Amino acid sequence: MRRVARAPAVRLLYAPMRKRSGRLAPMDDVFAAQRMTIINGMLVFVILIVVLQLWLFTATVNATLGGDTTVALPAALVSLLCLGLNIGLLRYLVRFE
Repeated sequence: MRRVARAPAVRLLYAPMRKRSGRLAPMDDVFAAQRMTIINGMLVFVILIVVLQLWLFTATVNATLGGDTTVALPAALVSLLCLGLNIGLLRYLVRFE
């Protein structure tokens, strides 16, 4: 029976999960790449949340200076929610590493 050569990606899946001579094993390289992808995705969410908070602050100051003070409390609550999301992402990141 003839053996079929495996593609490089398939060989990585069957590689041992240990370190060899100070270098990461191929499987560890795959996990490191996946980890960086997740961290980059989390960074995008953090940036979006911070931009949302900045926009919310600007809109609230503009409304307050225009005489509409009813916007301040809901904006503060949403800003606290954004803070909670960022803290949650930070806690997840610390446990993830």
